[in-house]
Amino acid sequence: MNVNRKAHTAVAGLITCVAAATASAQPYIQHVAQATAGAVSQVSIANLKPNWVVTAVCNSSGNLELGTWQYANNALTLKSSAQASLAASKVAIADLSSSRVVTAHIDPNSNLVVEVWSISSTGAIGLEGGYIAEAASTVDIARLSSQRVVTAVRDSSGNLTLHVWGITSSGTVNSKGIITDGAVSKASVTSMSSSQFVTAVQTSTGNLMLSSWAVDSNGNITYQADANKGTITQVDVTAWGAAGHVGTAARNGSLNLEVLDWLVDPTTGSITLQASKGGGAATKLAVSTIGTLIFTAAKDSSGKLSVGTWAYGGSTGTQFLEEASLEYDAASIVAAAPLGSSTHSVTASVNGSGHLELNVWLYGVIH
Repeated sequence: MNVNRKAHTAVAGLITCVAAATASAQPYIQHVAQATAGAVSQVSIANLKPNWVVTAVCNSSGNLELGTWQYANNALTLKSSAQASLAASKVAIADLSSSRVVTAHIDPNSNLVVEVWSISSTGAIGLEGGYIAEAASTVDIARLSSQRVVTAVRDSSGNLTLHVWGITSSGTVNSKGIITDGAVSKASVTSMSSSQFVTAVQTSTGNLMLSSWAVDSNGNITYQADANKGTITQVDVTAWGAAGHVGTAARNGSLNLEVLDWLVDPTTGSITLQASKGGGAATKLAVSTIGTLIFTAAKDSSGKLSVGTWAYGGSTGTQFLEEASLEYDAASIVAAAPLGSSTHSVTASVNGSGHLELNVWLYGVIH
């Protein structure tokens, strides 16, 4: 994987603050580093440990390829890469620990493949084990614990299938609980704890639906509760901030970015919409965290990568708003992950040249 790196220092023109910020406390986002690699068609990213991330992409050969990246001295460096031998049409990645990740991808036979990878202290990547599962057309994955992950796919019948996987110390992947729900077009999943997760889907009628699910000690899945919102065409979900809060980034019926905060009861799973805030036009989007804030990345109406931070603030401290935002290079596909700190996040996108591009973002407040 060829890589180019750029480091950026603070310049006033890169900082955008929202008008709602007070003169004494102005949140901002600053672009601090960039790295680019080879041509890709799909991209996913996960934090490995502080200042390290791992990317999973479909490369120019159409194969699954992983890359490890380290952020240091305002620069992002590719440390190692590893390529699978078979083609992949969709990819997703989640961390297990500071030295292991799990990927989920769709193989040439349209089956879900779950694989475990070891990451050395220098970033070297090794395949430990894998499992070929059910037919699928979309895929997402979330960490439940250092020994479990959950996948959410749209199966061959167009329904949501959820699957819990156990991971042994040697890298063996074991099928645990599995459950199938209703018809969906899009599906995303995030973990609330080792025993609870939440899915956000576009239903067959085009609406946003969140569902909570419990996982027992054997990995069996039990449905808990639903909550519904209006028409969407894209959705991503993340746990964020205080315990029980889930943030969704959706492309709504007006084709604009809409960020919503939900509260999930840890026992019953009941889901309550707390607040929502609209953004500009968006055609691709991803949601993650930067510290205790929601962090979004989207392809905006200009075809550029637009990032933003979202939290409760304003004059009363209770308004849900976009605190800061910044527009950068052209992007066609976007993904995002924290960088393991309270102030940095990283985006992975397909840039205007069709290549993988990683950008590091710094969040701060000017007092």
